[in-house]
Amino acid sequence: MSAPSPCRVAPTGTIAYIGPQVERYGFAQVDLVGRDFTDIILPLDRDRARADLQKTIETGEALPLEFRVKAPDGRVYWFEERGAIQRDADGASTAVTGILRDTTTRRKAELLRDKHQVRLQQLADKLAKAQDEEQRRIAEGLHHDVAQMLVA
Repeated sequence: MSAPSPCRVAPTGTIAYIGPQVERYGFAQVDLVGRDFTDIILPLDRDRARADLQKTIETGEALPLEFRVKAPDGRVYWFEERGAIQRDADGASTAVTGILRDTTTRRKAELLRDKHQVRLQQLADKLAKAQDEEQRRIAEGLHHDVAQMLVA
């Protein structure tokens, strides 16, 4: 999201409110309210997102929640949610209120960096192997030259 979007999720996981910024991604704000928040999260991230929400509700500790969402047009976006527990007069959790932030650009940059680091490590390994082979070749050449000189 270019601009952070406010959101509120009930302890059951039902979206109680989500800002109109979600319409930039092809979602209708009115269609999301009342749905389970994991409905729009990619299946690979659902269990972790649900567990993190439960941990936040149980402990009161505001955990950053990161997950991927598949927009109606098929594009995948990364989001980060940071929330705080809302409690009633008796101290019972009534909602998690937070801010959704689009982290897609950062995540793509991190994935590209990781890919480049893997490639760099592969090149470093290849260079080290080539150096070892060159040192071995030079050593064998010197050994044969010295042996031939001694024989002569």
